[in-house]
Amino acid sequence: MVDYLSVYCDDKKEIYKVYNTRCFEKISEKRIYNSKSIITGYIHQFKFHNLLIVFKLDKRSVLQCAYIKGSLHYLFNDGLHNANNFSYKDLKETLDTLTSELKINLEKWQLKPFEYGLNIQIPFNVDDVVFNTFSEQKKLFLDIKGNSRKSGDCRNDYSLKHYNKYFQFKDYALKNTMRLELKVNKTRWYKNIGIKTLKDLYSLEYHKRLINKHIEYLNQVIVYDALIEIDDKNKFYKYSKDYSNINFWRKQIKISKLNSKSKLYNTHFKRLKRLSKEYGCDMWNVILMHVRKRYNELLGEEYLQVVNPN
Repeated sequence: MVDYLSVYCDDKKEIYKVYNTRCFEKISEKRIYNSKSIITGYIHQFKFHNLLIVFKLDKRSVLQCAYIKGSLHYLFNDGLHNANNFSYKDLKETLDTLTSELKINLEKWQLKPFEYGLNIQIPFNVDDVVFNTFSEQKKLFLDIKGNSRKSGDCRNDYSLKHYNKYFQFKDYALKNTMRLELKVNKTRWYKNIGIKTLKDLYSLEYHKRLINKHIEYLNQVIVYDALIEIDDKNKFYKYSKDYSNINFWRKQIKISKLNSKSKLYNTHFKRLKRLSKEYGCDMWNVILMHVRKRYNELLGEEYLQVVNPN
């Protein structure tokens, strides 16, 4: 479900209504200066549970716009964590909280890039999976802070992020909990789906579209199956060693960029999936089965149309 997000409003009447609820804690007031050290405006920051609310005022202290930033999943858990399940029903309850306590008109608040994801318990060592995740549609997964990897960067329409949730929240998550996130970087990506405002997050149909997109991308992720066992006399032994090295996939991506007609990347991807199925435990497909099952549970119905490719 939707986790971290940022929303924006420049409707003056709406901003004043929220500002005057005063059901949040003030963090700071800052002055904005131009290059000549003249005050051009002010920024007032408040805290609502775990959410940050930012109001921007002009030099006459007139409200101009506002942002709300933070994790809805954390908000549901009283600001403590996002290590448990966060269902569609839970999301609606959280949006209801924003409406009732902050007096927000959800249609007035425009969505900015956000994160969408879930937690699953897998029958594998989570770190083995995360650190053997190498590429998605020719975008490398690179290490970021903590026990996590992310594909692409902010220049891409979206990124995928995978990490060990237990490493982050030992008091709330089981040891084999893996988190998989779709991080939307560009507004055009979710506007193409039809999502524009906070109110759109009430729509079950939009969540189905988001989830199917997430699974579509996950189907293109290259993960080396750490449980592959191949005798060194087997003709596929060399491939198994190559496929376990991120530099091999970095090279394949480079070849594809130099020659758009090259099919080497896809050929190796298909061969790795065969090796995982025949000599390993078909690790990534097993994880995708857990992803589909959990998303169905979070929405409370059977609906997924994306199937696992052969």
